[in-house]
Amino acid sequence: MSPWRRLHGRQPWPRTTVFATAVVISVWGPSPGHAAGHEAIASPPSATQIYAGLEPSDAARASEAVQKALEHQPSGGELRWRNEQTGASGLVRPLRTFKAAEGYFCRVFLEEVVKGQEERSSERLACRDKAGRWRDAELSKAPPA
Repeated sequence: MSPWRRLHGRQPWPRTTVFATAVVISVWGPSPGHAAGHEAIASPPSATQIYAGLEPSDAARASEAVQKALEHQPSGGELRWRNEQTGASGLVRPLRTFKAAEGYFCRVFLEEVVKGQEERSSERLACRDKAGRWRDAELSKAPPA
């Protein structure tokens, strides 16, 4: 069940996510009945793509939520954020953690952002750098679950 449905009891637009050989293909739609407006993306959207069209304050909240969730949430936990002024919201759910061959920690996570009638979601990978910040990495580099 999507986080939107858990929060609001219904999901006002269709969303389909297909997983294929460690590449997420997302189909996004603005509202029911607008199938012609769907856009397929062949690789997981980056933070830049997910945050496109958000107010700077929303993008900052989302980015901060990613850092906090990856640092403090267990796999399967989630961190939600909401900007009451703009109505934008989102969640970050770490899915699994592993140690890369180079010795640093990485986490596969799901991020969802909702603004108005549009929901964007992506499964991504981030690895901790020497300074302790989580940085986006290529999902294809994650070992199989």
